[in-house]
Order: sequence, then C-alpha cells, then structure tokens
Amino acid sequence: MSDSSMEADKMRLKTLLEQADRSIINQWAEDRPNPSKGPWLCYISVSNICNSRCSVCAHEKAMRRDRGSMDRDLFTRIVEQLPDSVKKVYLMKQGEPLLNRNIHFFVDYLREKRPDVHISFHTNGIIATRKRLKNILPKMTSLGISISAITAETYRKVHGVNKFDVVIRNLKGLSDLLLDIPENSRPHVFIDYVKQLGNALEEEGRVVEFFQGNFPGISSVDFHWVYNFQGEIEEGNMEIYEKLPYEKFPCCVFPWSSITFLHDGRVSYCFVEPRENRFLGDITIQTFEQIWNGKEYRLFRNGMAEKRFGGMANDGFYCHKCSWLWSMQSQSPRNLSCGYFLEPRGISHDTSFGKLLDLPIEETFEIGANLYLRGEIHQAMGCFAMILSTTGCNERVLEASEEMKRKCDQVLNKYKHVPLWREMTEKEGLSAEQKQCRYYPIRSEDDQ
Repeated sequence: MSDSSMEADKMRLKTLLEQADRSIINQWAEDRPNPSKGPWLCYISVSNICNSRCSVCAHEKAMRRDRGSMDRDLFTRIVEQLPDSVKKVYLMKQGEPLLNRNIHFFVDYLREKRPDVHISFHTNGIIATRKRLKNILPKMTSLGISISAITAETYRKVHGVNKFDVVIRNLKGLSDLLLDIPENSRPHVFIDYVKQLGNALEEEGRVVEFFQGNFPGISSVDFHWVYNFQGEIEEGNMEIYEKLPYEKFPCCVFPWSSITFLHDGRVSYCFVEPRENRFLGDITIQTFEQIWNGKEYRLFRNGMAEKRFGGMANDGFYCHKCSWLWSMQSQSPRNLSCGYFLEPRGISHDTSFGKLLDLPIEETFEIGANLYLRGEIHQAMGCFAMILSTTGCNERVLEASEEMKRKCDQVLNKYKHVPLWREMTEKEGLSAEQKQCRYYPIRSEDDQ
C-alpha cells in the first residue's frame, strides 16, 4: 500500500471515530448533558386545542387551560433556526393541527425551507376535508388519521363525540385524493388505531378489512398500545414504576434526540407530556442553541442520566410514570440516531457475515462505524468482534475497533436491566410483544 493510501485510511479511521464520539448515541451513553449535536426529531405544536374527547387522551384532564394556536411569525422563527440535524418534524402535540388556519402556510414554508425534512402530523379527521387537504398532501411525507373504531357506537365510546360518519366521509375523500396523486410523490397516509378497552370487541383482522375494503388510497393500518400520559390514563398505567427502584429505570433517549415547541413558543420537556406546565426555554426570547444546551435542558438531562426521578417529579417532570419508558422499541439506540422510518444515506444494509468475509478489513470497520451511528449496536458489535478476532490486522484498525467496541459496550450497559424489566412487566401480563406496534399495508405489493 502506498504512503498516500495509508494516510487516507488513517484519516478515514480518525474521521469515523470523531463522528462516533460526537454522535448523540455516544453522548447519551456517556451521560453528557450538553450534546454537541442537535436533535433529529422536532415537534412543533401548532395548536393545543382539540375538537375530540378521546377516552385515552389526557388533553382535557391534564392540559393547562391556556389554549391557543401558533402564528406565522413564531413558526417562521422556529423553522429558520432548526439545525441541519433535524430530519423529521411533526406539526402537532396533543391538539388538532387542522384547527390552525395557517396549517397550509406552515407546510408550504417548512417544505420550502427544508426540502430534506420528513413532514408529518396526526389529525382526528373531523375537519380533514378533501378541500382542506388538497394543497397540503403533496408536500407532506406522511399523515396519520387517528381513528380507533369501525362503527359509530364504538367511535362515540372511544372518541367521545358523534362524528363517525363525518370522519368516514372525509376518509373517503382523502382516499380518492391520494389515488389522484402520482405514486412517486404520494405521502404515506395511515390509520392510527389505538387498541383499548373501549374497542376491545373490534377484532384486529376485521379492522384491517374495513379500512382495506373502503379506503384503497390509504397506505396502512397501524395498531398502537395505550399510552398513559405520565400516569393520567389509568388503562395505560403500569405497576413497574411503583415497584422498581429508580436507579434501575431506563434512561430515556428523547432528551438527547428531540425538542418540542409549544404554540406560544415555549419549549416543553417532552412531546408526550400532557400538562404543558414545565418548560426548558422560550424561542421568542432565546435562540435554538441557547435552549438546546441551556441550563434547563442540561439539568433535565442530568436528572434523567442520574435517575433522580423523585426529584424531577417534585420539579414538574413526570417521567417516572411514563409508560413509554418501558417500550424498548421507543427506547432503543435507533431513536437516538434517526428513528425507524428514516434511513441515513451511504450506509450498507447488507451486513451478512458472508459478505464481511470478502471485504477489506478497513471496509468492515467503516460498515461497523456506520451501523453504530445508525443505532444498530448489535450489528456494529459483530463487525468489530470480527476484526478483533482476525490475525494480521492493521494495528490502527485494531485500535480503532477496540475503541468502537468500548463505545458499543457503553451503550449496551444502559440496557443491563432488560431481563428485570421484561420479568416485571410480564408479571403484569404485559409481554414485550403487547407493547409493540403492528402495521398492516392496505395496498398490495403489486399495487404499490
């Protein structure tokens, strides 16, 4: 190998190690309170007003009485300051986004300023008319329709309003509208169906058949479990957070990977907290960077990393009763990196052992490093273990692999109590499978 090639390989190893060190995954694993990289996920609550009264939502029960909708100036201020690290933006929190009359402007502006970003929100469908969505859909990446019933009776029980026929009519219009959009630019529109006591008699297969048979333009039917809104929804509550000592709780990934702006510009500590009464900053008087690495965010991350859940609760953070803490898919390293529906460019998906055997050892290292950055720690470990067990390797690659293996071990150490978590939740009758989402495509492979 020439001197120039050796120098290039050396620089590539150094670059990959630096990227791993700066990654949110590594900074979370090392409990750093001020990450040098920004979040990949951003929630912008364009309105905290809702026209539904869902039985498994804490909107009416817990949210602050200060209700309102975001104006254009505030929205543009937020978008102008979003760092390049942000790859997905939800225009929602616990409100109905379409109640904001500026929603068309918001989607247009965000798409113009950030053509690379995944844009999404959920709507209950009550005012999701074809006319209202016609100009929005082509610029959206995905859209969720929150409906957890296939009959008027069940709908009234779980959503608290008599709007089943209205929503079904709007869904029909939406389906037709989607079929008019070329497939290569059609957004992923899905039914967000929450399995709960109120719809327990609706069999999963029958639900899928209902939407498949009536709305061919919709992409999929997604089944989700009941979230407890930090203890506010009894049906979603668990015993584990009452019986397990705080030091054995998971360390939530989202304080390092997400940010949530409320309709008035203040920053909430989480996109699933229902109260909107504890803030980490205010974009109307601060910059994004001042908030993301400001004192309040650092204290919040420190409290999470040190498992000081009791003290955090006294300070207004109710993470200790969050059922999302016990969803390992949500709490995986993947959600520190890019989430499950965003694929970083330039990362090989074929990491079969057979292929690795044919590759130069430097390339195997690069695949492993990129897998680490994507949050696929188990696959990354396999790459580094293979390098370290191979004789005659370049010393620099061996040293770099040792360092990357150490980083992987740090991440895995965060999950050392997984057997205990599984044992305790299974005693409650909650298997890991019950806490996972299920997705059923509506269009066949041939149709797509």
